[in-house]
Amino acid sequence: MVVGGLLAVAYACTMTRLWDASQAVAVRQAASASSDRPGKFADLSEMRTVQETILELARSQQVIASTLQNVDGETANPPSTKAVDQFRERLRMSPPGGAEFGKTEVFYLSVKDPDRQRALQLVAQLCQQLDLRLRELRSDQARGLIIETKAQLKA
Repeated sequence: MVVGGLLAVAYACTMTRLWDASQAVAVRQAASASSDRPGKFADLSEMRTVQETILELARSQQVIASTLQNVDGETANPPSTKAVDQFRERLRMSPPGGAEFGKTEVFYLSVKDPDRQRALQLVAQLCQQLDLRLRELRSDQARGLIIETKAQLKA
């Protein structure tokens, strides 16, 4: 029992403590021809698809690298593969207490880091980078739709 207690104390003293910073994010459908209610999703599967897209973008190399570079002030040098992988492990997206993912328009993005201030900066910067990347994605989709429509009109 004494040995177990000593091991527990040693572990508690040497383990890395992580701060968890969270940011609530609300998702709404900005433009949807499938919905008769502006700003609302046609059904839950559409909302789940959007949330899964956001999660994939949050875990993408581009978003993570930009987040780490801006927080660490090293915009000239890309972060190491180890730093990106560690960020992915410490990134979490979850619904509000007790809800099921994809059934509510609100979810939380959380990032863990040993430094409290850096954790706060990481989650804030992650949200900014996600916003930028989502805007680019919507712009690319709109551009593709315009090209398809022009091609159909010419045919």
